[in-house]
Amino acid sequence: PPLVGKQHSVPTFNLMVMPTRGQSIFLFYLVAINIIFCCVDYKSHQPNSWYASSTQEIRSFVGNRTGALSLVNIALAVFYAGRNNVLISLTDWSHTTFLLLHRWVASIATLQACIHSAIYLYNYMESGEHATEAKLDYWVWGVIATLGMVFLLPTSILPVRQKFYELFLAWHVVLSFFIIIGSLLHIILRFSKQ
Repeated sequence: PPLVGKQHSVPTFNLMVMPTRGQSIFLFYLVAINIIFCCVDYKSHQPNSWYASSTQEIRSFVGNRTGALSLVNIALAVFYAGRNNVLISLTDWSHTTFLLLHRWVASIATLQACIHSAIYLYNYMESGEHATEAKLDYWVWGVIATLGMVFLLPTSILPVRQKFYELFLAWHVVLSFFIIIGSLLHIILRFSKQ
């Protein structure tokens, strides 16, 4: 049975497909575990040479973790989108279920990327380093990846997919390519081999 209403796999508010109760439990788990991982176990160690205040230190830790989790969730979203996903045979779940998970995980990754970007934008503007950092290649590629995710999300809603599927699919693949390349270059250029 569906989470709400009498039928599942039908459009709800013409934006999404209503998940079943079982799918909803798993989606709740995915959302909850991501919230927990984003919010727990931050400790400030002041004074130190990296951060001027404990607030900036904790903000940076949250920014780092949301960025890392976003990248992990991007990989998971790509994995869930595949038709020959090995989990389909292991779990006996349908491809439709994995597409539902793909959409939710991609949405979570987008939110995490936006939080990551907003925190670092704020930190660099507060410290007066934004003008120099924004010119660096790692920053530009991070912006490309985040904006790609932000543009991809609203263009993936149900009415767009239904009316312009071929265009949606091509747009989806091209933007996903830039998101993945942008994310990897962001990390490589920022951290090198650290």
